[in-house]
Amino acid sequence: MKDAEALRDPGVEELVALLLRFDPLAARVVASRNRTKLNPNELYRRIRNEGLDRAATKVRLQDFARSLPVVGASLPREELLWVERNNPPVAEMP
Repeated sequence: MKDAEALRDPGVEELVALLLRFDPLAARVVASRNRTKLNPNELYRRIRNEGLDRAATKVRLQDFARSLPVVGASLPREELLWVERNNPPVAEMP
């Protein structure tokens, strides 16, 4: 990440941004499962600062941070919802 200080005490937003680089589908699942802890403004800031707009659009992270710009094509919503439903549950972040 460009902001190394953010990794000192990462929140769900930092985790989602980091996952976008390696596994965008996992980033969406983490965002979905931690929706109540997710700060949309911080998620927007992290994604924009890291230049991850295209990856965020691919997995429709605009569902979690509505002000994110749409850059490029998105995967079909039905496929993303299937991925969310069919991943084994994991513990939420503390």
